[in-house]
Amino acid sequence: MKKSDRNLDFFLIVMAVTAIISTVCVSYGRESGPGTVKKGSLPTQNHSRSEYVSMATVFCPEAIKTALKVVPGRVYECKLEEEEGFLVYGVEIMTTDGKFMEVQVDAGNGEVLFSEEDRPEAENDLCEKLGCD
Repeated sequence: MKKSDRNLDFFLIVMAVTAIISTVCVSYGRESGPGTVKKGSLPTQNHSRSEYVSMATVFCPEAIKTALKVVPGRVYECKLEEEEGFLVYGVEIMTTDGKFMEVQVDAGNGEVLFSEEDRPEAENDLCEKLGCD
């Protein structure tokens, strides 16, 4: 076998292993940070929406406080919702530099699960309320 064939085989093996690891990371959650997701602590499977409020052990004011530690700014929405099969608070924040961010906070333990830049549907109305440029 030529050296170039071995290099190609090695490259293909590395790519296959990388693909497998990436799939596992997406499936089971990763470290918290912008654009990454972690699993929540309160599965919503076999629960109706009417049970969500009684399931939560963390409430909106605490979720907001936690979210603002990760993404400073002005909160314009906090709602209890199901995301990826877990109960979370979606905290919507306009940052000091005018970006719109969503931070998901676990409704069971208050841990930040996810944050990403977000564009609200009614951005113009929101900007009027919050005073952005």
